[in-house]
Amino acid sequence: MRPTPDMQRLEMRARLRKLGWFLAQVTLVIFCLSPFHTLSPRGWAYVDDLPRPGPSYRVVKADGAPVRRVGHPIVNYLPLAMCRPGTVHFEVVRWRGDGREATRTFATRVERGKRYRIVERDGQLDLISGSD
Repeated sequence: MRPTPDMQRLEMRARLRKLGWFLAQVTLVIFCLSPFHTLSPRGWAYVDDLPRPGPSYRVVKADGAPVRRVGHPIVNYLPLAMCRPGTVHFEVVRWRGDGREATRTFATRVERGKRYRIVERDGQLDLISGSD
């Protein structure tokens, strides 16, 4: 005896529900094992250089050395540059519309465990805390 279309539909829904729960559990396990879901202070300050509307800058160097980035087992590039607390001299690159990059430098003080964003005020670059 062949199953009716209604029975087939119910079986398919049950399979999809089981698959959905399985994928949700796998995602939760990956998230919990990921070092990125919480930024532990461990002696670093973080600069978020994710491109945003308006002028966007990417941190290239901190105190003359290539910047370290937050690591992740799956994603190759995360927009979080890590630097030691204190007064830091940043070298940043701004992507311009003509396809070239413009390099600028600035110095500012950062604190351990805080997350900052790059902003431009009156033509000068500065960092603001992520909650500002």
